[in-house]
Amino acid sequence: MKKIKRNAVILTVLLFVCAAVYLNVSYGKKEKEAGGNPTPQVTDVDTPETKSEYFAEARLTRQTARDEASTALQTVATTSGIPQETVDAAAEEMMQIAKWSMKEAEIETLLKAKGFEESVVFMNGDGVTVTVSFPQDTDESECVAKITDVITSETDYGASSLKIIGI
Repeated sequence: MKKIKRNAVILTVLLFVCAAVYLNVSYGKKEKEAGGNPTPQVTDVDTPETKSEYFAEARLTRQTARDEASTALQTVATTSGIPQETVDAAAEEMMQIAKWSMKEAEIETLLKAKGFEESVVFMNGDGVTVTVSFPQDTDESECVAKITDVITSETDYGASSLKIIGI
């Protein structure tokens, strides 16, 4: 019974890690194509959807990508005949995805406490992308400063690795 529970926990963690890897890789490619900036990049997004629909869809997309990545890494980790180094690398990547996932949720909670009702955070090896709904009647530069402060204090990333997308 303990072995089944242990395997179920390992499988669950691996699934989260794989999905996070997938997200991080896909967002990392987009960031690399855009090039690095020495300061946070702020982009306004015009969307016909309501803000809450946008954020719900973004969270769903993030979770779907993590699930797919986790499945892929789990397959690598459980395939017989795979070298131990590959299995170890897959396990390490899954753990990194799990860490990013937890940190993203923590940052989203901190941003909500700072007055940003809706946000979605994406982390990868290259940096952090924050999509956020700026409160009405607030100075955008003040919002950017608050978001930058949260990210730089809660992660090892500097302002140059931060991209802020305002909705």
